[in-house]
Amino acid sequence: MKWGVVVLVLSFVSPSPAWAAASNCRIDRAESRLQFTAHMIFSIPITGRIENFDGQLRLHEDEPQLSHADITIDTASINTDNPDTDDFIRSKPMLNSAEFPVATLTTKAFDPLNKANMQISGELTINGVKREVLIPFTYSHRPSVDGTSDLVIAEGSFEFSRLAFNIGVESWSNTTVFKDPIEIDIELLMICPRS
Repeated sequence: MKWGVVVLVLSFVSPSPAWAAASNCRIDRAESRLQFTAHMIFSIPITGRIENFDGQLRLHEDEPQLSHADITIDTASINTDNPDTDDFIRSKPMLNSAEFPVATLTTKAFDPLNKANMQISGELTINGVKREVLIPFTYSHRPSVDGTSDLVIAEGSFEFSRLAFNIGVESWSNTTVFKDPIEIDIELLMICPRS
């Protein structure tokens, strides 16, 4: 399933020269997507999206390695367009949203590979379990229409082990029925004010 994992990536985008030395940026929720795919044996993949996620993003122009993001995801905001499936994903054997209503992603480091690609490492917490994740991204930026800010567009995808986060416990731990990897796809638009 896709976790706010996504938003974290934006914080590592290499800033435009027009940005302040350190810019506090915000995510444009209307233009951003966090989606997931899970695979069950003998059935079509379960796909859905996270409706509610947010984060604090701080970008550094001169020392991008100091950039940082803290992302929060509402685990009850899963939407697969099937209420029964949504309830199951929120249930105790899965995301256990009643006990762990929030998943988080805290960035730790990033590696700008080139002018269009980057790789971010961070700590993802789901079901009270913390694990390291590595997320590759492509990104670009352009000025806003009014010229008061820069828009950073980032897209990325990665997989993580659901069992590592206790997603699908008890009878659902059988990976012949419910495959282990969860795929996450991220599309983010970040707005960074100019100095």
